[in-house]
Amino acid sequence: ATLLDEIASWTIQVKKGSSGVTGRMNVRYLKPVFINQPFILLMANIIFEKMNRVTVKADLFDHKEVLCTSAEVDYYVFPEDVARKKYNYPGYAKFFGD
Repeated sequence: ATLLDEIASWTIQVKKGSSGVTGRMNVRYLKPVFINQPFILLMANIIFEKMNRVTVKADLFDHKEVLCTSAEVDYYVFPEDVARKKYNYPGYAKFFGD
């Protein structure tokens, strides 16, 4: 759940150019994830937007790309100036350069 919340947060930062806070998170555990495997894969995308509310669908796959855990994460997104001032959002350029 922590990894899914984290990738959802990065999705907000990159796609919305701001930051936010998790308002609600609904997690579905489908299969176990074993820590002795070489990697896991996380993917996320925005599935809903209305004003300052954004829902992100985040998925966690095992090393064979089998879906193991899925989540819908509701975020309350701050205006960029508030995110920079109060929450140290570094800005879009820090992720991708100028």
